Formats: sequence, C-alpha cells, structure tokens
Amino acid sequence: MAKRAATTFYGRFASSGAWTTNTNWKLPGDVTPDAGDYPGWDESNTADKVVNGDIVILDQAVANAIVGGDYSAKGELAGFQVSAAFNKAIGSAITPLTLILGAIEAIVNGSAAGSIWLTNGSFGSPGIIVIDMKPGSTLTLDGTWGICNLRKGAVVFKATTTIETALIVGYMTSMNDVTLTIPVGASVPSLVQASGGNVTCNVSIGNLVLSGGKWQQNTGTLTGLLLSGTGVLDWRSGNITVAYIDGGLLDASQSVTARTMTTCRLAPNGKLDLNNGVDTITVTSLIFDCTNPKIEFTPGRMITI
Repeated sequence: MAKRAATTFYGRFASSGAWTTNTNWKLPGDVTPDAGDYPGWDESNTADKVVNGDIVILDQAVANAIVGGDYSAKGELAGFQVSAAFNKAIGSAITPLTLILGAIEAIVNGSAAGSIWLTNGSFGSPGIIVIDMKPGSTLTLDGTWGICNLRKGAVVFKATTTIETALIVGYMTSMNDVTLTIPVGASVPSLVQASGGNVTCNVSIGNLVLSGGKWQQNTGTLTGLLLSGTGVLDWRSGNITVAYIDGGLLDASQSVTARTMTTCRLAPNGKLDLNNGVDTITVTSLIFDCTNPKIEFTPGRMITI
C-alpha cells in the first residue's frame, strides 16, 4: 500500500491526551485520520511508516492536555503551531513532547495555554517565535534550535538547550512581557539581542546588545556589551571584557562578588553603579565619552567628573 501524503493535523484531543490516537486529530475537511495514523506516522504502510512533512496546528480549545512522549523516531514535521485558542498543557517536566521539527519556524501563541514542555529531537535547527504565554504558564524549551525570538511569556531553557543562530528577547506591549531563565549548561549564540524582558543568565555570552529590559548576569563572562536605551545590566558575577555604555544602567551594586571589567566606555546617557558596599569591583580602563559621566562608587557617593 502506498504511503499517505504529508498533510495537516489539527489537534482535537476530545477522547484523551494521547498524541498517537487518531481520533484526537482531524485532517483538512474535518476528516478523521485512518486508524493508527498521527503526525509523522502512517500505520497502514508495512514497508515504511515514517511520513515527513506533516504540519501540526493546535487551533482550538480542547478537553484534554496533550501527554508528552518521544516521537523523535517518527517523521520530520514541516510546521508546528499553538494558537491563542488552545487551552491546555503540552507534555510535562518528566515527559516533554519531543518532536523532529526540522528547518521550520514553530509558532507559540499560548495566551490561553497551560505550561508547555517542548523538545526538538534532532535533524536541523528549527526556529521558534513565542508570541504569548498565559500568565502563570511556562514554556520550557530543550534540544537544539536555530533562531529563538521571544516576545511575551515565561520561557525556561534546560541545561541541554542549544540556541545556535540567534537569541532575540523583545516585548509586545511592556518591557516586562518576557521572562527568560538560562541555566548553567545551556548554549547560546555569540550575539544575543535584548530590547525588553527580564532575563536571568547563568552562562557566558559573547556579545550582548541590550537596549531595554533587565538582564541579570549571575555567572559567566561577557566578552562584549553594548548597553543603550533603557536597558539595565544587573551584573552579579563573571568578568566583562569590553563594555560601551551608550545609555541605560550598568548596575554592579547587587553583589559583593569580586569581578573585573577590563575596558569601559561611558557616554553621556549611560550610568555606571559600582557601589556594592565592599569595593570588590575592578575597572582596568575607564574611558569617558562625555564631560559629566554618571558614576557611583563605594561608599556610595555620586560624583561628576
């Protein structure tokens, strides 16, 4: 029997949360898939059941949360989308939903969704854009991804998460729209851009371009920092090689940990707070691109130079 053609699967999950139950899906024209069929799989084909190119769209409110499972041995999907109407969780912390997403852009607009645990199994580096997550729900990403574009919602990387091409943290309506946690062990690209959000970072960054929101650097080196606009770098630990503070605030006051900034250039609109109360911060070369730089030193006196 010939293998079925790739098609679009629309999630319904009325009878259960099982990914592999055919009656939990609809095909175009409101057709129920054949028995045993689900995204990436053709049960009736005895020679080769794997189907590449299916698209998954979760476009309705459903009765059951989607149960996680490892489907990385099934077909490579050509699309994955969570719409604003979808209202349940996907996977769990113990059993995430693991798919082969290939070179696609996954779209998550989880404004009504529960928490989502999503892993890209292998085969390429898909992009993902997170448009929204319901307050109180979290999207946990694992595996390898290409471009990760975060606009709104709480997102957590795992220690085994790799973002290969670009990490972009933005916002929809408020600078606080995104919260992101990057744990020790995660891998991010050499250039990271943030124009909003609240990021807690526990890894080294090659070059951070921060123009809005707050970035808390708990550990790891920042090789290059371009700080501008309303961005705030909350520098807790790790060294900075080169920082250019065109605007915003570089705040080193929240930690007594000893650390070094090799070169710092400070522009008129930028602020530098080195007052951590114990004077354990070393700046090797401090360059003023202005006549009245805004700096605070321990023991806490604001000075103008």
